[in-house]
Amino acid sequence: MRGKLIDFLETLNNDLENSLLSVDIPSYVDKIIKCATIISISKESELKAFIAFYENDKNGETAYLTMIAVCKACWQSGYGKRLLEFSINEIRNKDYKLYRLEVKEDNFKAIKLYKKYGFISTSVENGVINMEKRL
Repeated sequence: MRGKLIDFLETLNNDLENSLLSVDIPSYVDKIIKCATIISISKESELKAFIAFYENDKNGETAYLTMIAVCKACWQSGYGKRLLEFSINEIRNKDYKLYRLEVKEDNFKAIKLYKKYGFISTSVENGVINMEKRL
């Protein structure tokens, strides 16, 4: 899975002119594999989309969405929506109280999706919107 995630994110980051991630992608993938829940969508053994979220708050209060990524050819497929719905249900079923995320303020499609699912903006810092949803 590690290699598929690295290849997927490097391709998507390239498609987005390096605006998706500004960190070392292999290190980021190692971190999410170790610490996050990852749910993926594949077709014919090819990774098409995934979501990674942390549910490791020791108090079981706050989960954190770190990444939803959908390959460029699958945009408008509903994959991001399905993955977000799955993660919300998953953490709600585990009795978390809050679901938080950060999104770049120029990522209008993602912001619209998050608002549709009840996330509200809590602050903006350096071009990044902090959002949360009460569960």
